[in-house]
Amino acid sequence: MSPIMASDSTSLSHVQASALNLLQKLPPFQDDIWPQVFGQLVRYLSTPVSLAIEPLPPATDEGTDELYPVSGEPAFSVSFLEKAVFVLVHMYQYHCPVYVRVSVFKDVVHVLGTLMQTKYAIPSSTLWRSAVMAFILVIKVGLGAVMDADVPTEDMESFWNSMIDVLFPFLLPTSPTLTDLREDGLSPEEDELDVELSDLIANEMLPRTQKLPAPLKEKLVQLLDEGSSQRSSCVQRERFAERCLGNMFRLCDIRITQDNVSIAQVVCPVLVNRCSCVLR
Repeated sequence: MSPIMASDSTSLSHVQASALNLLQKLPPFQDDIWPQVFGQLVRYLSTPVSLAIEPLPPATDEGTDELYPVSGEPAFSVSFLEKAVFVLVHMYQYHCPVYVRVSVFKDVVHVLGTLMQTKYAIPSSTLWRSAVMAFILVIKVGLGAVMDADVPTEDMESFWNSMIDVLFPFLLPTSPTLTDLREDGLSPEEDELDVELSDLIANEMLPRTQKLPAPLKEKLVQLLDEGSSQRSSCVQRERFAERCLGNMFRLCDIRITQDNVSIAQVVCPVLVNRCSCVLR
């Protein structure tokens, strides 16, 4: 998943602000308009993905640490992208019909996941934090609609894989980039967002996997297991690790019913193995 690269400018032009504000005020739309609206918002958020960027030359008298496209093409400012994220999520949560939540779910999840990866490209930016919070909200609002939708098994699996494909590289990065950027460990805010994602997996996602194939359950449990090990990153992520371990305990400790026994059967042996590793 290639990170979106954008200017780290805090400016938002009057025209850009007006366009996004207008989108918020237009609903309700006719049914055939909704896909176009979300498609345009997703394009706004995806446009800079293909732009190669590099740091500006040494600071001039004005002083700047913005980024710019090598090609010279304009890239949206971080402020514009953050505003677009807000508009997209606001419309997804409050305005669009349920069937639209289902139809645009994978596209919205994918573009938010791409924005989340800017944590490792522009760590000082607030864009990735906005994307994480938006991702959590979209899952909470949209996953129920997805599970209630009458879709083929293969399509349902693709919905779940779209979420998993976002969570793995964000929570368990394999490159040393995170270590280079966070030599002193994660800030409390960053750690809290990771904790919220762990809770999202345990509280919103895994409980809805009862009727899904075992490999999907196993991937989500793997996220919690590897998160609890802290071996996916050299930085200290103690709160995140503790929450992942605690969430696995809770998934095994809840009252076992016919609905959740399949989840406990996957989590329990993984938890036992993790505890054995911790106690060695």
